[in-house]
Amino acid sequence: MQGELVTKQEQAKYLLESCQLDQALQVYESIYADAVRLNLLNSDLLDEYAEALIGAGIPDRAKEIYYESIQKFPLDNPSKYFAFAQLVSGEDAARLYLKGIELSDNKEKSAVAAAYSALAELFMTDLW
Repeated sequence: MQGELVTKQEQAKYLLESCQLDQALQVYESIYADAVRLNLLNSDLLDEYAEALIGAGIPDRAKEIYYESIQKFPLDNPSKYFAFAQLVSGEDAARLYLKGIELSDNKEKSAVAAAYSALAELFMTDLW
């Protein structure tokens, strides 16, 4: 069953990258339900699903999925912290950016630079 989920996840990712959001969301929702039932959730699945939800204009559900990903897989995929930070504001966003920067360990230089820029903007607007 795990191999089938991986194949479906690849299909969903292809649909997402092809801008077929409705179809991608249907596949991600199916995979998510199966992965929860079978205890096969992983960070990649959750983060891709959240990305699809954002693309489809469903930010509240995306926040829930990013939160779940952070709770279950806090050290995997530091970029999820940056994506989640864009969905919240104030101190919550600042904490997420800082955690993503910490976990990136300078591996994703452009993402880290963008996070520092977003932090500066946060401090000039929301946190001043």
